[in-house]
Parts: sequence; structure tokens; C-alpha cells
Amino acid sequence: MEFDMLLQGVRDRRGPEGWSPPNRLLAIDPGETAGWAVFDNGTFGKSGEAGPEHTMVEMYEVIMDFDPDVLVVEAYRIYGWKAKQHAWSELFTPRLIGSIELTAELNDIPMHMQMAQSAKGFCSDQKLRDWGFYTTGKPHIRDAVRHGCYWLLFYNPDKE
Repeated sequence: MEFDMLLQGVRDRRGPEGWSPPNRLLAIDPGETAGWAVFDNGTFGKSGEAGPEHTMVEMYEVIMDFDPDVLVVEAYRIYGWKAKQHAWSELFTPRLIGSIELTAELNDIPMHMQMAQSAKGFCSDQKLRDWGFYTTGKPHIRDAVRHGCYWLLFYNPDKE
């Protein structure tokens, strides 16, 4: 099934007064190389990567250039079994998320965090291929696309 048909099904279930996708959604997979994907009215548009050298500045510019109505960002957690790997780490990803949060707050852009497992669990590589969203050799872009798709299909404004 195509993504547009899935999204239309979501809209139909919510009824005529229900939720509609934002005019512009920007989904971000943060990291030293950060992936991003833009959806206009629920339709996948552009995607790209920022980094690894100037990721924070590039992500700021992406946010300002696309002027999204909503930001969806992959959440970052330090899992117990990976805690030792983070010893002496500069923790770039949480710092990048902080800079994204600040940009969102200063520009009145609602920001939603999603766990990686949610988006990756539903939006498999095969689904991305079926929907025409798969980008070869660009895992960070694929993850940003997954987050955008997942949020569009499962976000429920009534649960905020």
C-alpha cells in the first residue's frame, strides 16, 4: 500500500473535523551526520544530510530555510548496556538536540520527540522501498524519513 493511501486512511478515521497533516513537517535524525526529511501536507518532498563537520550550524540553517510548522526529532537515550561506551564521550547528539530545541523554541515551532524503535519498528526498509522513499547509502536520511512517516501516521493530538 502506498504511503499517501495510508495517510488518507488516518485522516478518514479521524473524521471531517479530525486532524490534518501540517503544511510543513521537518523530521530529523540527529547525530554527527544528521539526516533530515521534509513533508509538505503529508507528502514527502526533500531530504538531505548535515555534517559531520558543521552539523549544528547546518541543522540551524535547514530549520530556518524550510520554516517548518512542526519538528519531529529522534530522542536520545543512554541505555544501561551502552553506558560504558559513553564514558569520556562529548555527547554530541544530545548537544545537537539541545540546539534544535532552542531553535524550535525561539521560532515557536512545536517539537515532538520519538524513540528510534518506534519509527524503525514500523517503517522498515521494505516499506520505504514500497513507498518510494528509500535512499541507498544514506541511513540517516532513511531514519529521518521513517520518523516523518511514523509521526504522520500515528501522531494523536488528543494525547498531548
